[in-house]
Amino acid sequence: MSNNHDNKLSPIIIKVKPKCIFLYIFVPIVFLVLAHVLGQLATFNIIPRFRGYDLLVIFFNLDGEANLPTLYSVFEWFLCVIFLALIGFFDRKTLSSRYLYWWGLAIIFSFLLIDEFISFHELSEQILALFNIKVLLFPNAWVLIYAVALAPIALAYLQFMIHLPQKTKYLFIFSFMVFMLGAAVTESLELFHMEIYGDDKYHYLYFVTVEETLEMMGLLIFIYALASHLVHELGVSQIKIVPEKISPGLTDQSGQSLS
Repeated sequence: MSNNHDNKLSPIIIKVKPKCIFLYIFVPIVFLVLAHVLGQLATFNIIPRFRGYDLLVIFFNLDGEANLPTLYSVFEWFLCVIFLALIGFFDRKTLSSRYLYWWGLAIIFSFLLIDEFISFHELSEQILALFNIKVLLFPNAWVLIYAVALAPIALAYLQFMIHLPQKTKYLFIFSFMVFMLGAAVTESLELFHMEIYGDDKYHYLYFVTVEETLEMMGLLIFIYALASHLVHELGVSQIKIVPEKISPGLTDQSGQSLS
């Protein structure tokens, strides 16, 4: 017998709590950093080597690729894209066109998310070498390349930044400073150190740890700023996802019920 009543899936409600989001992301960062430090301490015999320390180095090395810290960084970039897209989605109902700026940021962060996968910025040295360009005071040439590429975008977003709510604006600036302190400043010092001493224990214990921690914390502050903006400025404290209706009956090509 056919059943004319469609089954309705219950809506999925996601509550947006900025402080909880901050805490849920911060705790794993602490765990990843501690695991990295513990593995490096054992590697360089600063503490007695224990069983399984080599696994810590493989899975939790902050300077490694395709391991847990890398995946977690990708996850943070992904959250940035999601929140930027959501803010643009809910902000589009206003009369202004500022939602386009949010979606533009989502596109930019999508590119940075891809870059986190393929590490395009690490190829910058080879690109400059191809054109016989040497950059003084910029051992990590990607900073200069990205600065030149993003300068026009920064100018286009100047008015947008100025008119942001005060809390959101200050958190954006603070998150950028924290991220660049790790990604640019600490990495530059790290490269200078490596040119002189190579990959030694100080490189991994100090520079790599500080650099990667600041980058993850910068992203975390940015995510918190976006979540806080979504809740306090746009009044979106929860997001309801309504699944499509599912019919219990099967139909043939003519559209008649087969149940």
